[in-house]
Amino acid sequence: MLQYLGINIKQENQKFYPLAIHYLLAIVIFITLVFGKAFTKYAILPNIYLHDTIILLLCLLGLNKGKIMIRNPEVLIIIALSFIYLIISFLFFRDKPEFYFKMAIRQYGLFIYLAFAYILFNTFYRTKYDIESLLRFIIWIGKVSYFLTWAKILFILFILHSDTQFEFRFYSYIAVLGVITYSSYTLLYKKGINKYLIYLSCLILSLLTKQAAFFLSEVIIGLSYFFFRIKVAHRITFLVIGLICIGLLFLAPDFTDVNVKWRLLYWRHILANAADNYYLFGNGFGMPYMTADYSYYLQNKIQSNIMTPEFNPLARHISPPHNSFLTIIFHIGLLPFFLLLWPIRRIFNLLFIKPFSNDKVLYFLSLTLIGSIVWCSFNVILELPHSAVYFWLIFFTTAFHLRKEFTPTRFIVKSKIPNQDETT
Repeated sequence: MLQYLGINIKQENQKFYPLAIHYLLAIVIFITLVFGKAFTKYAILPNIYLHDTIILLLCLLGLNKGKIMIRNPEVLIIIALSFIYLIISFLFFRDKPEFYFKMAIRQYGLFIYLAFAYILFNTFYRTKYDIESLLRFIIWIGKVSYFLTWAKILFILFILHSDTQFEFRFYSYIAVLGVITYSSYTLLYKKGINKYLIYLSCLILSLLTKQAAFFLSEVIIGLSYFFFRIKVAHRITFLVIGLICIGLLFLAPDFTDVNVKWRLLYWRHILANAADNYYLFGNGFGMPYMTADYSYYLQNKIQSNIMTPEFNPLARHISPPHNSFLTIIFHIGLLPFFLLLWPIRRIFNLLFIKPFSNDKVLYFLSLTLIGSIVWCSFNVILELPHSAVYFWLIFFTTAFHLRKEFTPTRFIVKSKIPNQDETT
């Protein structure tokens, strides 16, 4: 069991402390995968949740060792900037009629989970072997997610014959990221016809969940895989064809319903707000994501009243634009947001400049991150504990590999991985 969690207790130089923390974190993520909101929303005290408390304790254990590595300092700048905006919100926005203190704390959760993941990754995943352990665990979560989601879908289709008693058809929020992980892994590591059959089953699975964003994520993973494989000179042509195919998807009923229109109109509102702030400044925390006037505009435009003050006075505070990255832009500004893209900038080199190579782990992680970003771009993911830490761990692991700091790990190529701290 331990080996599937990314743990090899026979590793000669492996220290017990990071091993134990990795094991505990793996258990927390696995429980979150299996029980979903039942675990992440379990309160041990009013407004004090068990999931968040455990993650916080793990972070404090890491900081207590005093060995945090400053990798991806751009992310630290984002975290620091968000904290400055939080303080400004408390000091200068509290007299505004639409400011809510509790909502400021709730909205800041997006950056709290980013900070949690940054601390965990840079305190406990310091060595090459540590990163290999995390990779093994990510792949294992992908496999488990694939089978759990299929089990739920088959249970709905052939036993219950209805999904009305479920909030959604996919197993859990982490399970969606897990299936995205497994389909990416399949395309890089499976061989022959099995590769395409398993990927096709992931594509069908995403379709059966009735989640258009999930299906779109799987489609883009497949297109990106072939995009990586073709010659650099042909990629622009393939990109145009791919964009046309994706555009045709938006003609399908699942992409033209009221929910999609609501999202697109909401996104336009957020981007217009960013323009009003000169693309540089954010809105801080505790303020509504949408103006009351625009909520009435949505009511008249698409007959959706869920954001109006009469329907729910706090709806405009607690319902972000269903695009986690636009939520970040709303809080800290568009231009600062680009700092978050800097650690993964080399993905663009893989897409447009670099010919396909045998570095399977790099392409596997890049595909996983691309698919995960698509999923987060249509849902409220990073704002909530259900899968935020897991996403950021994938993000930081991919950024680590993009820096080309070590050769493919032992689960890809059988070689001895030195167990020593990075020097860069």
